[in-house]
Amino acid sequence: MNNQKASSTRVRRFSRLTCLIVLPALFVAQASKAQDFVLTNNNSTIGLNLANGGFGPAGLTSWVVDGVNQLNRQSFFYRVGSGQEYTLDNITASPLVSFSGNNIEVTYANANVGIKLSFTLDGSALGTGHSGATLGINVINYQATALDFHLFQYSDFDLGGTTGSQSVNFLKSLGKFNRAVQTVGSLAMVNTFFATAIPNPTPQVEANTFNPTLLSLADLSQTSLNSLNTNAGPGNVAYAIQYDLSLGTGESFALSEQFSIAVPEPTSAALLTIAGACLAFSGIRRKKN
Repeated sequence: MNNQKASSTRVRRFSRLTCLIVLPALFVAQASKAQDFVLTNNNSTIGLNLANGGFGPAGLTSWVVDGVNQLNRQSFFYRVGSGQEYTLDNITASPLVSFSGNNIEVTYANANVGIKLSFTLDGSALGTGHSGATLGINVINYQATALDFHLFQYSDFDLGGTTGSQSVNFLKSLGKFNRAVQTVGSLAMVNTFFATAIPNPTPQVEANTFNPTLLSLADLSQTSLNSLNTNAGPGNVAYAIQYDLSLGTGESFALSEQFSIAVPEPTSAALLTIAGACLAFSGIRRKKN
């Protein structure tokens, strides 16, 4: 299993209809990953692809810190109502892009819905092994009727450039899951996520080994996470987050996420937990103002 994930994957380009899904049979080995954009800051780079093809679902292709790649992929899927999930490039194959150095904004929009992803990379000094990033997600309903929308984020980190001996756990604050913590040895990645405005849905989550969750999101049937599996490992792990939204005409959903990769000092693990709780509480206060 580790050898399967250690080599990068490729999805053959098909017709527009076939490109809407990624079937297990289409994953084949590839020596390197094509990247449409590369964010750079201090000791870190992040690679990003805008559409399916080359290696799989659109999204982040790498996160290199001091020469070591920490990320296999991070991809986004959506579903309207019931039925199968799609990658964001099904909304439009030509998203609007604003790119500068360590920041990029990518907007997928059509007559019914718009989704904007905003990534900012915040690297650290060379040799520290530390890096951070922020992600903003905005969804808006453009259609004349209510929108039953489901957003999925799939993340597969390979901390330290390895695929095994990793563990991932979801943690709660104020009764809701608001962060995923992945570790291998002394290396840790913390992904904190919280809605910044109404609606503020309860996220559904799933921690798993590689790669049943990804294949479920990429097949022809409906996937619904249920928060039953909130930890996985040690082994080759991945995780996913689901937001279920009901948006009226012109209504929007705003989500903010923070990521940090570091070798924690003895007191840092506790501080990261406190920080996650504070971020969630701050988001709720902004929502009420």
